[in-house]
Amino acid sequence: MAAQSTKLGRTGVAIACAGALVACTSSPDPTPTPTSTDAELRIVTNHTPEPSGMEALLNGSLATDDEGCVFAQTRDTRVTLVWPDGYSVRGDSASYEVVDGDGVVIAKSGEELAIGGGGGTTDDSWGNADCIVGEVWIVGAVSRA
Repeated sequence: MAAQSTKLGRTGVAIACAGALVACTSSPDPTPTPTSTDAELRIVTNHTPEPSGMEALLNGSLATDDEGCVFAQTRDTRVTLVWPDGYSVRGDSASYEVVDGDGVVIAKSGEELAIGGGGGTTDDSWGNADCIVGEVWIVGAVSRA
């Protein structure tokens, strides 16, 4: 009887240790941390419904930041694009496009763009003005580079 009790005691200890090992090595799935893909995409817009008449040229591609702000990325500079009133962005940070007030696609992510327009000063009353970082470019005609 004593031998059987010792055997059961050892088995119980082994089961308890195995249970503790499983409890220490398994954990619930971690809570995902927010990324730029979680943020709603936004563009800066001014109060003019037409593209800028300025004719300077900016070459770059569209990019997004962790706040969902869409901007132009040149070889080495972030440039805030200021789009005409009524323009918007649709999609997510992996694939998106800027459309005009009629829904016509003006620019797409992943493309090298030639963005007409010119530099300007900022206006805190512009739509999504909190996205303004660095240089400002008032958008004119846009085409694929």
